Amino acid sequence: MAFSGTFSVQQTRDELYEAIMPIRGFLSGQGFEPEVVRQMSLALETICWKFGMKLTEDPATRVVALKIIELAERGVHDAPTLTEMTLKELKHYLPFAESN
Repeated sequence: MAFSGTFSVQQTRDELYEAIMPIRGFLSGQGFEPEVVRQMSLALETICWKFGMKLTEDPATRVVALKIIELAERGVHDAPTLTEMTLKELKHYLPFAESN
């Protein structure tokens, strides 16, 4: 198997880390402990799965991710609470986001 082009270990590692921690792609330099990032990612994954949203750069996903980040900055650090509070706070913007 021949490889043509460039290969960046750092780029591949960053892409893998974003796949494992999808919230990473939405962080703008905020510093969170690894466990908090994991909890934020779980909340994002839960909401996206629940509503059939993509875990990529999508406008609706961005709104959800930014709300999760805002809540984490305010001190909410566990996935269940992040999920519940995100759905509650976004229900006026995303009518399907009822936290039933």
